Amino acid sequence: MFNFNKHALAAAMRAIGFTSVVVTYTGDGDSGQIDEIGFQPPDIEEGLNKAVVAQMRYRWDEERHCGGSELVFEEMHLGSIAEALCDTAISFGGHDGYENNDGGSGQFTLQASDASAILEHTDYYTESYTTTHEL
Repeated sequence: MFNFNKHALAAAMRAIGFTSVVVTYTGDGDSGQIDEIGFQPPDIEEGLNKAVVAQMRYRWDEERHCGGSELVFEEMHLGSIAEALCDTAISFGGHDGYENNDGGSGQFTLQASDASAILEHTDYYTESYTTTHEL
């Protein structure tokens, strides 16, 4: 789904005239958030533009008393698609939980021309050095 959705976003961006989108995020102390979603060039209005993307949805069948996941296709705003792709890239990169403890930050960039994507992530951590002295 990630590849399908990034190509869907890239195609919609090209149709509008966007060349790229950058999603920045930060987190620490158990709180993480998307800071900014910036489409380039910035003088084009993203507005109400949407694209169709693939999503997995859990559905409960009350009659059968069971549930399962199903693939659905739905329209989403371009900014929401970019945010969802960033979240997936964070997970693919093994950075789930970047918001915990000292935290982390990064940016996800998607190029409209070829749907290439890059995640640059930084983990924050406190370093320590222990010495033992026998007196």
